[in-house]
Amino acid sequence: MTAPHILLDKRAERRNHLVKVTLGVAPLAALLMAQALGADGKAIEVLITVAVSWALIAVGIVLVMPMMTRRRRVIAERILAAHPDAAVVTGFASKGTRDHARALGVNLVGLNNGAAIALGVRPGLIEIWGMGDTEPRWVLDRRATAFQVRVERLPHAERTLLGIRIADGHASVELIPADRAGRIAAVEAALDALGVDRNDHIGP
Repeated sequence: MTAPHILLDKRAERRNHLVKVTLGVAPLAALLMAQALGADGKAIEVLITVAVSWALIAVGIVLVMPMMTRRRRVIAERILAAHPDAAVVTGFASKGTRDHARALGVNLVGLNNGAAIALGVRPGLIEIWGMGDTEPRWVLDRRATAFQVRVERLPHAERTLLGIRIADGHASVELIPADRAGRIAAVEAALDALGVDRNDHIGP
């Protein structure tokens, strides 16, 4: 059984959804506020600030998200081409992923914080693949007595996100799963693929 201090509260995920809904209605709220205050300089300034901010966010989502999805799909396809029976978990590298790779002396290209990576889960081992790879960068031994899977908050860009740390006593990897729309659902799917009991890691 995993230690209680890393059990996760699904209420946190629901709070995140509430925040997203709140942010989604912000432009409408700004418009209504501007109308209520009248066409003075302050109201117009607030409206312009909100509109520009959301336009930049929308452009970022439109340009970046499809590209990252495509990269994860390409990596997954390469894993399945090499091992058709493998379970694949795609996601993003955390800062720790690059640190682990450096400690092993493997190629660091494409392993920056937030880069697309994938795990090929096979009987007895887990392969770590990055963009452009034709073979795994490194491998974890699932049969090792020190093998461990932990669900933690991992550094991603300028924030922390729910992710998975896997270690076998010799090597390790950190992955922020991205195979589902919700963060909790993505982690649960990753735990299932890893053959780990999600109830040991995800609280009710």
